[in-house]
Amino acid sequence: MNTFTQEDLQAEMDAIRNNKADRMSEKELNAKTVFEKDEQDNGTIWTVLIYLLAALSAVTASFFITHLFNLSGVAGWVFAGIILIGWEWLKNIFTGRSMRLWVGSGKVNPVFAGVAIICVAGSVYSSFEGGRIGNKTINDKSGPIMAKYADDIAQYEAKLQTQYNTTWKGRVTSAAQKQIAILEPALLDLKAKRTAELNSADATLENESTLIGYVTILLEILLLIAHYQNTMRLHEEHLQIKAKRNLQKRVGGIAPVVSVQAPVVSAPVMNQVGYRVGIKDPKLERDITIQARVRDYRKRLEKHVTNAEQALANGLEVPERTANAMENNGNILEQYENEAARRGLTV
Repeated sequence: MNTFTQEDLQAEMDAIRNNKADRMSEKELNAKTVFEKDEQDNGTIWTVLIYLLAALSAVTASFFITHLFNLSGVAGWVFAGIILIGWEWLKNIFTGRSMRLWVGSGKVNPVFAGVAIICVAGSVYSSFEGGRIGNKTINDKSGPIMAKYADDIAQYEAKLQTQYNTTWKGRVTSAAQKQIAILEPALLDLKAKRTAELNSADATLENESTLIGYVTILLEILLLIAHYQNTMRLHEEHLQIKAKRNLQKRVGGIAPVVSVQAPVVSAPVMNQVGYRVGIKDPKLERDITIQARVRDYRKRLEKHVTNAEQALANGLEVPERTANAMENNGNILEQYENEAARRGLTV
């Protein structure tokens, strides 16, 4: 069992008084750290990511729906949008419910899981095919290539027709036949070049479309990961709330910021875990010391409450030393907070 002497107490009080936090401005002390900001933004980031990936999935799948039902125009796209919004809604609902059930209890609901798998599989397939169809629709080079050769081919064909129409007594003249012998190979060569360019463009487009299709599958995988991470975050919040509720029931309603019955702390209390020994009367402390004490005891109390929550979350009783520490630190904190309020200090 630990024993605190007056010298130990004074040394610790001096260390707190000289702590860097005591020398920080009020603005610096109240500003959120990067880690606190990250923790606060974590839920927003995953939620935004889920909706963004779902929107991208719906956009790529829309090309598949319009192609499947041979839709066109504004009405066609509106119809496709209604189908996809409903599909994504079902996927989000049943995927979320299935993941929460599995993360929370380790159980699988066959109905929820079955509908979720169907929705995810349908979304993956439609996004894959839609990505390919969309790329082919947007980046099809056949039109420009055909236009590139159209004039030259038309001129050759017109010249050939003129030569074929140059006859004498029902037969093509020898001069015309010589021109035909020159023009026909040139026309065939031009058409062969056009065909080769079209084939090359089609092959490139097919490869690009397939790659985009696989990218859409990756987006679907990322969407499932985002769902899982968000579910884990929500489950952690759920456990914390349940632990706090249980803690309030078991230790007399103590919350993270504790306000309990007035303590007796003026006399030294020895050999009790969690107790500050022989603290001064708060009325005799300086303003800066009062502010430092409030911050110090809030941190101490938060640490003990966290330990209690963890014990309850693990199905254990709150250790006696932890309960005593919470009670004592809560009592001392209340005295310093009351004194700070009496002086009008910001803490």
